[in-house]
Amino acid sequence: MPARSAVFRLAVGLFLFAYGPTGARADEPAEQAEPTAVPTEPAASEAAGEEAEGLGIGVELGLGSLYYFRGANLFQGPVEPQGVQHLFTSATLSWSRGPFTIGYFTAFQLTGDVRARMDDGSGAEQDLFAAFEFPAGPFTGTVGANAYTYPFGTRAGTGVDFLAYADPFLALAWAGLVDAKLQVFWYRPLPAAAADQGYVYFNPMVGKGFELSGAISLQFAGCMGYKLATGNFGDDQVWDAMAGAKLAWKVGDFTLAPGVNAGWSNLVGKSFADGLMFWGSLTAGWEG
Repeated sequence: MPARSAVFRLAVGLFLFAYGPTGARADEPAEQAEPTAVPTEPAASEAAGEEAEGLGIGVELGLGSLYYFRGANLFQGPVEPQGVQHLFTSATLSWSRGPFTIGYFTAFQLTGDVRARMDDGSGAEQDLFAAFEFPAGPFTGTVGANAYTYPFGTRAGTGVDFLAYADPFLALAWAGLVDAKLQVFWYRPLPAAAADQGYVYFNPMVGKGFELSGAISLQFAGCMGYKLATGNFGDDQVWDAMAGAKLAWKVGDFTLAPGVNAGWSNLVGKSFADGLMFWGSLTAGWEG
């Protein structure tokens, strides 16, 4: 069974689109507003702090032509090429307070053999995530975990009654002329009765955003990945890479961002071109 979804920002204010049109995930705490001046009255001080920080709620809806995750096209059928296009939609709800972030993510396939992908534990994904961000010298560190579940998978398709994966991680980010981030994940199936395709995933990434006007910015990102197998993962999709660009239009608390992306992963016995994937995405988000 292929690995599952997760997507991330490189740093505060930079949209990372390495994994298709998804929202903030466990290692990208939502942005916080700049603090206001401290009033002399305690009650006023508390109110000003709440107003500056906001509700900490983020909502994002996504639409994409291919569901990419760590070198895999997750809605690819058994006999389909890796670059096959299957439209899907996603939704993310997150809540942040200070350095803490928790949230929920879901993705649904819209075209192709939707029922078969649900049966084999690829479709109708339901995830939870949590993270804690902390300073680490010149870097910003994040520790957290993702939990991926597939409640509509069947025993015939998955081998278990309820398929789930745990994905704890540690990340270090640096913001500069180019924003950079290194993430390390430990991906493993739950329960242990599931086919053990676990691995440790090393994921360096870089990105940069350019403001074109007060409301529009152009954002680039790229990443590479390597899976160190801890179980029977196999030899395909051990190495992966992707690059993408988004044009983000922000009006108040709302953001609309179309994007184009390219990805690749190794496929044993096949050509470099066979491992290529291209897809488009569109995300609409709100933060309050």
